[in-house]
Amino acid sequence: MPISRHEEACGRQGARGILRAGFTLIEMLIVIGVIGLLIAVAVAMAPGFMASGRDTTCKANLRNLANAFLQAANSEGGYFPVAGSYQYTTTYRNSSTGEPGYKANEKKGWISWAAKKNAYPKFAREYNAVRTAPLNAGWHTSFAAGDTALYCVTNGTLWKYTGKNLSAYVCPEHKREFENESPGDRHGPLWSYMMNAFFKSDTSMGECAVANYTGKFGKKRSETARLNKILLFAEIQALPASETGLPERDFGKGSGNWRTDCTLQYKGLAKNWSGSGEIVGFNHKHGSLFHANVAYADAHVDEIELPARIDRKNLEEMTAWLCTGTDFSLDGETFKQTK
Repeated sequence: MPISRHEEACGRQGARGILRAGFTLIEMLIVIGVIGLLIAVAVAMAPGFMASGRDTTCKANLRNLANAFLQAANSEGGYFPVAGSYQYTTTYRNSSTGEPGYKANEKKGWISWAAKKNAYPKFAREYNAVRTAPLNAGWHTSFAAGDTALYCVTNGTLWKYTGKNLSAYVCPEHKREFENESPGDRHGPLWSYMMNAFFKSDTSMGECAVANYTGKFGKKRSETARLNKILLFAEIQALPASETGLPERDFGKGSGNWRTDCTLQYKGLAKNWSGSGEIVGFNHKHGSLFHANVAYADAHVDEIELPARIDRKNLEEMTAWLCTGTDFSLDGETFKQTK
C-alpha cells in the first residue's frame, strides 16, 4: 500500500525527534568525565568526613559519660562517683570477746573490677593487710580481654546512667586503631577514656592512701569548686608516636595488649609521687593539627590542640593543671601556668 505524504512527513519528524533525544559521543564523554571527577573528589574527601564523624562520636561519648557522672552524684546525695575502684575498712567490735576488728569494704569506680563471689575474705585481720593485699587477687586486672573486662564496664557506677550503652565507653578512633593493628581479634578496647584521679582512686600514690581515710564517699559536689575548669574525662593516647610525634602511647601494641588503667594518674597527685605522670591523649586531627577531646566536671566538652613542638614534661604539667582546675595558657609552642 503506498505511503501518503502525511505519513512520510510524520516519519521524518519522528526520526529527527529520536535523534534529538539521544546523546552525541562528545556529550557522553563529557558526562563520564564529570562523574569521574566527582568520584575522585568524593574519594579524596571521604577520610576527612569519616574522621570528622569519629570526632563527633567521641565528643558525644564524653558528654554522655559526664552527664552520667552528674546524675550519679544526684542519686548519691551530692557525692561524686570515684575514679578508680578501691578498698577501705571499717572497724567493729566482737560481741563475744570485745576485741576490735576491721571489716574490708569495696568502693566501686566508674569502671569496677570483676570480683568473683567468695573470692575475697569477708573480714581483714588488720588494716595494713587490707591495704597491701587486695580483696581479690585480680581486682585491678580488670583490663583483660573478654567477658571479665566486659563485666567490669557493666559493673561500674556510671553504667546504668549511660543508658547501658557499651559504645559510649570507646572512641571510634581508638577502635579503628585497634582494628588496624589486630585485624581479626574480637577483643577490642572496652574503654578508651580515663577518669581524673582527682575524684579519688586507690593507688600507692593516690589520694585515698592517707591516714584515717574511711573511703565511704567520693568528693562532695557542693564542696568542689571550679567544676568548669576541672577535667573529668580524657582520652587514652591511641595513635602511635610515628603519627603524632608524642613520646609514647599508654598501652602495648598488638593483640591482647590493648589494656590500660581507667584512671588518669597525673603527676603531683600525691606528695610521694616519684615517677612520671600520665598525659591526655591526642587522637583526632583537623588538617595537620592533632587535638584531644576532654570533658569537664560540669559536663561540657572541649578540644585541646597539640602544639607543633612539645615534650613529655610540658604535657605532664598541662595534664596536672587540667586535673586540678589550674588555669594555663599556650605560650608559643609550650603550655605555661597562668599566674
